Amino acid sequence: MIKTDFSGVDGFSIFPQFENAESACRTVTDPGGIYAEYNGWADLPDTISENLLTEITNTAKEINSQSKVVVILGAGGSYLGAKAAIDFLYSPNYNLIRKNTPIIFFAGDNLSAEYLQQIMHFVISKDFSVLAISKSGRTLETSVAFRTFQSLLKAKYGTGAAARTYIITDRNRGAFRKYADENGCTSFEVPENIGGRYSVLTPVGLLPMAISGIDIREVVAGASDERKNGHDRAVQYAAYRQALYSVGKKMEFLCAFEHNCRCFGEWWRQLFAESEGKNGQGIFPVFCDYTSDMHSIGQYIQEGERSMFETFLCFEEGRAHLLVPECDIDDGYDRLAGIDFNIMNRAVADGIADAHISGQVPVIQLTLPCISPRSLGALFYFFELSCGISAHMAGVNPFDQPGVEAYKKNFFPFLEKLI
Repeated sequence: MIKTDFSGVDGFSIFPQFENAESACRTVTDPGGIYAEYNGWADLPDTISENLLTEITNTAKEINSQSKVVVILGAGGSYLGAKAAIDFLYSPNYNLIRKNTPIIFFAGDNLSAEYLQQIMHFVISKDFSVLAISKSGRTLETSVAFRTFQSLLKAKYGTGAAARTYIITDRNRGAFRKYADENGCTSFEVPENIGGRYSVLTPVGLLPMAISGIDIREVVAGASDERKNGHDRAVQYAAYRQALYSVGKKMEFLCAFEHNCRCFGEWWRQLFAESEGKNGQGIFPVFCDYTSDMHSIGQYIQEGERSMFETFLCFEEGRAHLLVPECDIDDGYDRLAGIDFNIMNRAVADGIADAHISGQVPVIQLTLPCISPRSLGALFYFFELSCGISAHMAGVNPFDQPGVEAYKKNFFPFLEKLI
């Protein structure tokens, strides 16, 4: 269960925002309401079928049995949730510490030739599979990466390439759906009423998680727990966000004290940026990896413009336990010898919160018991619900993203000038 502490925002009234948040919650989750074509995520943790979970698990086993490397192609919501989960529950060094699961590379989110070539050079001498994820099948970066790795698969496996190509896309439409059907590729669908950044609990996120060995049923169970018990927390968090925004707090810093949360911060950033950043408004989402980022941005947060607030993400227990050893160095830290790093981390979090609150930076604290699949599922659902509520309160559609494709309109004219 997520514990919320709003004592760091005392003095900021959330009325009438709280009443508005309650109403917004009902609106964004109503299966027959104005967002019905987008809000399939709202009841997903309790409606996803056991048959689908079994099919995802069996497909992951098939992939793992045939390949030493899996290349996952996707952009934005098509990969961030999966990578966030793998980093969160294993490590950003997953490929170095993995056991009995394939090496996983994520690509298709950029146009860097060097990045793609590095992966290509690595996989060509190994058995590999490709998992392509795009609901529309028209994402520029993912499409050209798909072409690249399909060429590599066919050069290595010939007609067997299709058996190593897995696709997650729309049920009926798009280039990826057509390709999967015509070539007999194993495929899963992105539900029609769930957009990319809300799709982490669909096959989009669950299949990559299963490939890495994550217990996807526990992730879904955590989300289900939060759906049933976290309503008030999500409403209150959304209400405080909008209350703070109304008095000039235009940036939110999500601050985590475990390094494996960095990619989770990227998932969170996309979720809120695409949902709220419309019509010339929106809270600007920033992720901070504490304490690392205290040495780069800490000065600004402490004494810079007072236009921000922070949301701390903490855990009551760490998974690893390491004690500071004795050492014959005169660094002033002798009294830390024998202290667990987790205790130091928590003390630093409390110290930072106290300093920032004193410096007029409001701090909201979210605390989970531990890092686990169930905690991760709860976090995913908590932020999805909070984001939908907050964006609706701001008067924007939480589920569209009309500005995302703007750069592509200018792509071909500029391309023609360069070729």
